[in-house]
Amino acid sequence: MKHEHKICQKILLKLEQNKSKVAECIATKADQFHYQIEDNYFRLFSIDLKEMTCSCRRWELTGIPCHHAIATIWVKKDEPEMYVPECYTTELYMKSYGPSILPINSSEECPKIGVEPALPPIYKTQPGRPKKLRKRGSDETSSKELDHKKHNSSKTSRKGKKKNCGTCGKTGHNSRRCPIIMQNHQEDVQQQLGREGSSSEPSNVTEVTRIINESQVPMQSSSSFVTKQTINQLNQHMAQPRE
Repeated sequence: MKHEHKICQKILLKLEQNKSKVAECIATKADQFHYQIEDNYFRLFSIDLKEMTCSCRRWELTGIPCHHAIATIWVKKDEPEMYVPECYTTELYMKSYGPSILPINSSEECPKIGVEPALPPIYKTQPGRPKKLRKRGSDETSSKELDHKKHNSSKTSRKGKKKNCGTCGKTGHNSRRCPIIMQNHQEDVQQQLGREGSSSEPSNVTEVTRIINESQVPMQSSSSFVTKQTINQLNQHMAQPRE
């Protein structure tokens, strides 16, 4: 079907698409050529009908009035087709294809000039292992960052989280330093000393705690125990004469 409109068919289709978005715009007049547009997202755009520009820059880049400009043109009671550049008209499109394209001969019929044809440069193998990855642009993510994101996508960081004790549930310490376990160890040491028939008991509780820490008594979150080595050290300590 022959296209009879003044503007080319594809340009006219884009113009109609912009017209369908005009309902989103509210135009405010500043003077004869300058208007302000507010859209549904409360964004503001400035229109200059004399220079045919919009602050969204779609009108300048494509030459087709954007929906902000069409809203302004309708407020002025003009037609948007009047602001389409002449290069998009059907008349100039037909003129550009008006002259005939002359036929040419094949390359075999071209005249010989007596000069050797240009050849590509000799390929030299570069030292080292050949690269398998292409060089990425400055606006692209490097391959190392992509691999890091791929491997760490399912991992979560514990940075900034407070440690909770597995025994008492309080914060500030873990199960290895829980005061409840330390107290249980002290009670177990005293019970073991009583079973061994020790005549003298430690008068200072801190002294027992120091000996336990020096002997590196194993600790568990659910139960506690004292080794024979710890009991022997306590017996030796109690047997020493006090000054």
